[in-house]
Amino acid sequence: WSPRQTAWAMSLAPAGREGIFIAVSSLKDLVITWPSHLFIGWLNERFNPNCRDCRDDVGHFCSTALPNGTCTSTQALCLDIPPVPNATLLPAGCPSTCVDCPGYEGHPL
Repeated sequence: WSPRQTAWAMSLAPAGREGIFIAVSSLKDLVITWPSHLFIGWLNERFNPNCRDCRDDVGHFCSTALPNGTCTSTQALCLDIPPVPNATLLPAGCPSTCVDCPGYEGHPL
């Protein structure tokens, strides 16, 4: 949204037709936005796949170890994800990225 661009576009509109002019000139934003969101979602799924095994139900990583040996996120307990001792993981043993998630391989390109 740009108030100066809108004001400039309104100054180009014929007298009495400003509303139609701005509606038609804004139509491009509506037409471009929806397909671009779909395309970005496809790119994200294709080249940056999700690792649901290392996230809670909300989607946050289970990256904090609790004293009882389970992992937790900022939103919920992750009872299905035990800490895995591995040199590539956090010192706490709980994954903070998909790469740290045990068994994660990503999508082959």
